[in-house]
Amino acid sequence: PGFVLAGVILGQKLPAWRGHALLWACFGVGLALRVPWPLSLILPAALVPTLRGRFPSLRPIAAALRWGRLDLVTCLFAAAIVLVSSAALVAWFVWGGADVSDIVALVPRAPLPVLIGGMLLFSVANALWEELLMKWLVWDGVERLLQNRFFVVAFQAALFGLLHFYGFPRGWLGVALAGSDGVLLGALRVRSGGLLALVVTH
Repeated sequence: PGFVLAGVILGQKLPAWRGHALLWACFGVGLALRVPWPLSLILPAALVPTLRGRFPSLRPIAAALRWGRLDLVTCLFAAAIVLVSSAALVAWFVWGGADVSDIVALVPRAPLPVLIGGMLLFSVANALWEELLMKWLVWDGVERLLQNRFFVVAFQAALFGLLHFYGFPRGWLGVALAGSDGVLLGALRVRSGGLLALVVTH
């Protein structure tokens, strides 16, 4: 309800923010109706490029929804993030002593090929959901408000870290690890100028 109310108020008071208002309101409605994850955000996001021609208020937020570039330096930077983040996650899991039995309980009993397919599908959906939220909606909103790229990177990284308090990794150490990863992914967002490199890296 908070997302819906914020979207309605934002759309009424600030016409230039109606694209954001519609997305946050749709996100809230999806959560309230228990639309399956990750469709609660991906479906409203998919409407933006479809409807931007008919609704001019969507054009500013649609302009921020772009693939970006994948040059050699960007790919090397992305590969370095994958190596560093993966090593940190493995170290956290092996030596951190966190209880992740609740996550393990969500994994169904199924043949190995089905589990691998499900793992790949989850990885893509999770990366798309989190990067649309952090590096598109939150990023564009904070950047418009403050016009300070350093603060944008820091803010979305802190929020990304806090979202993992009950996730993987978890706890305050998990928040620090995920927040650090958010800084690296934010730098990759600046370098690539879009979301494709982020989703692939994530």
